Amino acid sequence: MDDDREPRRPRSLRRQGSWRGRHRLRRAFGGQRAVPSHRRQDQGPSADPREGLARDSRRQRVKISDSLEVEFPIQQVWELLEDPRRSMGAMPGVQSVDVREDTTFDLTVAQRMGPFRVQFQVTMSLEEVTPPTRLVATGQGKESSGTLLRIPSAVLKLEALGDDRTRLSYEIEFSLMGKLGTLGYSMLKHKAGEMSKKFADNLREDLSRTAS
Repeated sequence: MDDDREPRRPRSLRRQGSWRGRHRLRRAFGGQRAVPSHRRQDQGPSADPREGLARDSRRQRVKISDSLEVEFPIQQVWELLEDPRRSMGAMPGVQSVDVREDTTFDLTVAQRMGPFRVQFQVTMSLEEVTPPTRLVATGQGKESSGTLLRIPSAVLKLEALGDDRTRLSYEIEFSLMGKLGTLGYSMLKHKAGEMSKKFADNLREDLSRTAS
């Protein structure tokens, strides 16, 4: 009588997918399942989320705001702010101010930041000028090691508190990307605060000098 049962596969074929074989493959691939090439999909340049973290660790964004009061009329303070040679010259570390146009000027700024001594070439542009109460600027620059500086917003406001008293308020946002971006937010915030206080002292000194 004929045997209608399906013939058994050779033992060698049955054992190709055995647990032992799969286990050896997994060990060869470091404990991960081997994925056939035709099933792999391109996940883009940042398939490993750690790559994005590495890039972000070299960028820092800082925002500072403060105000000060000076014993001078608002018009006198405004005349200082709208003159980039005087206003930017009051910033600590500014070595030169080159006015290219009425609304654009270049700065050379040298500072010590943490263990680094750096020098930036910065271009600033006036975006809004509303005499004598409001001034808005943006800027960008580069340091010799390749660190990039962006200033998306720098807002200065004046408010008359009397005939001979004025409040200056400012809010500045900037970001560093590159070597200096690794310094950490707290250190950069502290450095920005030091520069802010020195800027206020230099403004008062300039106003006193021109008033005398």
